[in-house]
Amino acid sequence: MSSSKRASASASTASAPTSSQNAPSNGLETVPTSKATQTFDTLPNTPLASSLVAFLLGITFSLGSVLFLIGGIDGSWWARYQLGFFVAAWACFHWAEFAVTAGWNREKASIDSYLLNNGPQYHMAHSFAVTEFIVTCWFFPKLKSETGISVIGIVMTLAAQALRSTAMIHASSNFAHTVASEKLDDHRLVTTGVYAWMRHPSYTGFFFWGLGTQLVLQNPVSFVIYAVVLWRFFYFRIRGEEMFLIRFFGDDYKEYKKRVGTWIPDIFIPLLVEHCYFYFWVSTDFEHCIPNRPLHLAHQNVVVMAKSKNHTNHNQIRKAHRNGIKKPNTNYAKTLRFRNAKLRANQKYVTAGNMRVRKEKSAARLAERQEAKA
Repeated sequence: MSSSKRASASASTASAPTSSQNAPSNGLETVPTSKATQTFDTLPNTPLASSLVAFLLGITFSLGSVLFLIGGIDGSWWARYQLGFFVAAWACFHWAEFAVTAGWNREKASIDSYLLNNGPQYHMAHSFAVTEFIVTCWFFPKLKSETGISVIGIVMTLAAQALRSTAMIHASSNFAHTVASEKLDDHRLVTTGVYAWMRHPSYTGFFFWGLGTQLVLQNPVSFVIYAVVLWRFFYFRIRGEEMFLIRFFGDDYKEYKKRVGTWIPDIFIPLLVEHCYFYFWVSTDFEHCIPNRPLHLAHQNVVVMAKSKNHTNHNQIRKAHRNGIKKPNTNYAKTLRFRNAKLRANQKYVTAGNMRVRKEKSAARLAERQEAKA
């Protein structure tokens, strides 16, 4: 198993040796030297590419900031201050991810530290939010006139950005955008600073950052979608990551977990009912299933693992079905207590199918032998 999988980014870790001790010899190099970091080759990992990305983000931030500060363009139905703030906040977030990593976690800095390769779903979500804002401005412009909601969103977004950046700075060289399945020598647990208030503050920061941006845009649909998707993502992400942290730090992390919460509200538990039947075994053997994938796919790691196990059973059932064995009506179990019974019935069904195939093949071979003797 690879020793670097997608990171315990928000894990409560202390500052070990300073990043300058492990920094590349070339001051402009963007190739990470940490064993816990990998590049994903979706963007050219060169100083030129990094400077170009920073330049484009700076232009985007400047345009958005100007639009926000002037209060929008008079006479324009879509160029409003809310859109300017959203664009500026988006550019600032991605620039800050690289800037904090380069400043306090140099050995892990790379082009991927901008998090622009967060996957198509991430960019689709932001595109949908902008689309909802523009469509609403065109058809229902009065729905974007609640200044108080936008002000709350602005405060929430700025506070959440500050929280995430502070968490990354406090974790220093222990922070990463990749998960380590093996404990590094300089990996330390800390319960001071912002980590004394909450576990995984960088996750909490991004959760409220996403919600704050949608309050600024006054997007009711996107706000609900962001809340559900982000909560569901971090629910599985945190539990998967903490299995490694408990393995790394043992009782120390268990005590810390009991004492400190995440500040991400548990309001979407009913949405997980459909996943409870597979999460039971996911939680018992999680370290064998996280592939070397980007952070934004961490939740999909759990889903892929569940699908892979169910897919094996599904293939066995299909194989037995081809052998003429009728599938039992066991796919309607609604709760976890029927899970074992269902699997037993399916296994019995598969076994019966395999036995029938063996008998048919044995009879065919016997017939061939008799014909050969004749």
